[in-house]
Amino acid sequence: LKPPKPTSCVASYGLLQCGVWSSYQQMAAGKALSRCLVGGLFRQVCPCQTASTQAASCSLASRRSAHFETAAYRRDHQQRHGQRPGGEGRSKGSRKGQPWGGQQDPRVRELLAEVKAAARAKDCNEVLQILREVPESPPGASWAPVYFSALAACCREGRYLEALSVWEDMPVKDEVAYNTMISFCGRIKRLQEARQLFSEMHAKSVRPSGMTYCALLNGLSGQAKVEDAGALLEEMKGHPWLDQNTDWDQVYLLVITAAARAGQLERARAYMREARDDRNILPRQHHYNALMVACARVADSLTASQLFQEMQQQGLVPREMDWNIYLQCCRQSFADCRAVFTSMLEAGVVPTEETFAALLQAAGLSRQREDAEWVLSEMQGRGISPYNPASPRLRLQLQRMGFIRGR
Repeated sequence: LKPPKPTSCVASYGLLQCGVWSSYQQMAAGKALSRCLVGGLFRQVCPCQTASTQAASCSLASRRSAHFETAAYRRDHQQRHGQRPGGEGRSKGSRKGQPWGGQQDPRVRELLAEVKAAARAKDCNEVLQILREVPESPPGASWAPVYFSALAACCREGRYLEALSVWEDMPVKDEVAYNTMISFCGRIKRLQEARQLFSEMHAKSVRPSGMTYCALLNGLSGQAKVEDAGALLEEMKGHPWLDQNTDWDQVYLLVITAAARAGQLERARAYMREARDDRNILPRQHHYNALMVACARVADSLTASQLFQEMQQQGLVPREMDWNIYLQCCRQSFADCRAVFTSMLEAGVVPTEETFAALLQAAGLSRQREDAEWVLSEMQGRGISPYNPASPRLRLQLQRMGFIRGR
């Protein structure tokens, strides 16, 4: 059974037509429950919908958010619809219009397979050794796939000097290659290098995409550079062509996170209102979690409680990580943390090591030995060993409490 051709509108973003129906029964009934699924914006409401249609669509999105809000689903959806992540409708692995498109030389395919095998083995030294076997010096454009795979392998393993070595020898540096390097530099807190790469794109006439801006925003939000993140957002709004390949939900989430980590709660809330009013982006758990990060910095349990209740009133079910950040906001009162923990269990949420790390932090601040012993008993009762925790935060709290020795 094929879905009918959409008759509502064409998405203003220019990638996909609206008309993604919620079910075949609704398609048959002709109900316009279309949602713009542009680059993963599954919670974004189409501007042409009526108020009743928006409400029905939002309700559906809430019920299915647990399925949609996964990176695996996004990748699967993009592959099935012939998109690259944040790209312009190209299929996975396709490089249309690039110098290395078309038939590859057998030697190129051979070295590419070796690089990928070394990357799966997480052996960056072997990757660099394979690149020395490239017969051309400097390498031609046909060798670009080999160098790109080597760059991705070094970035994935956090090897900056090796990645820089590969980057300097790359025969072709396209937008995807710049995205990879900018994202990597932001992840390892080399913002100056990330900015230089971003400026270099303009100098070499490589147009940045929405993914490029998100890569730089991710680095800025990680270091709470709210002024720079805000300026970059304003620059993006001045480029209408970015609407074609930009996940504005992700953009605003990163800017909100930057403001929250800088402790500017009101500014973060202003960005969330702007996303809702200007881009029709409905708040999700991620947005409220980012707002509560600002509360956690100063242990503002009252504001965090209001945000937590507001999130639930919006029909959003708190996740385990939302309960954890709520616990951190209440760390000055161990009694409040126990009450939050009890509510968490009543909601059917399974606590993790991060949950007990937050509880141990509150127990340490209370300076009551019995509070820490209660947390340990709860941990062991749920099968979590305090002697070999996987969570760095839990290990740190256990060391501070004197239950395990530091390495």
